[in-house]
Amino acid sequence: MNKKLHVLKYITLDVIAAGIVWTLFFLFRKAYIEPLKYGYEVPKIYEHVVKLDIKNGNTKWQDAILLELIQMDDYKTFNNLGKDAEPPPGYK
Repeated sequence: MNKKLHVLKYITLDVIAAGIVWTLFFLFRKAYIEPLKYGYEVPKIYEHVVKLDIKNGNTKWQDAILLELIQMDDYKTFNNLGKDAEPPPGYK
């Protein structure tokens, strides 16, 4: 077999294998590793928050979300200028 063709096949199959392995590890990490932070399950959607609170018999996640929303309102984090408002000065 031609040596250049052999090397080309080796490199091509190596790239394909690396892509497959990276994809499988990425999916494994998203499903099993990332939901846990420092040993605690971290919800990504609100329904999961409610399920965790019911499972744990408390409302700590919901209280944390409520506190964050209250603080965003207290510090006036967002200012609704309306649908047809001009961008504020300095907007890029």
